[in-house]
Amino acid sequence: MRDILLFDVEGTLTREGQPIDREMVNTLRNLNTYFHILSSSYTEQLIDQFFSPMYQHGYRGDFIAFPCSGAATYRCLYTDLMHIRRKEFAGEQDKTRPVRKLAEQYVRRVVFIGNISGDNNIVKLFIDKNPELNCEYHDVNDYKETIELLKDKEYVK
Repeated sequence: MRDILLFDVEGTLTREGQPIDREMVNTLRNLNTYFHILSSSYTEQLIDQFFSPMYQHGYRGDFIAFPCSGAATYRCLYTDLMHIRRKEFAGEQDKTRPVRKLAEQYVRRVVFIGNISGDNNIVKLFIDKNPELNCEYHDVNDYKETIELLKDKEYVK
């Protein structure tokens, strides 16, 4: 079992309002653990800001994306083609359920990395509803800060 990293996108993996850049894609490519995306952004915004640029910058691998603060689940597989398929729609009932299911399968610890603010923040909600899981979070406000954190915590090969 290993740690799993859950990233916010806007301001964590990207500059505000910008697509992910090659430096961050290379950082994600060199992680020594699994990563997934948990974002308040809508799927269409993630396609423009994250999914398509990741593929264009040469990322090949897979991850799960939880857009709309976890209301939906998408399996993203990047091989010679970019495959994005919706697996589940949790809706507003229990947004933490898909992330919890992922965490229970093979994870030693869930590490949230992102801008953790606001009363409806999915990270706070997840930690409050799942006290039995080993969770930690890092509040970052800039994508360069994210890269430094990943290096400091030795998540980058």
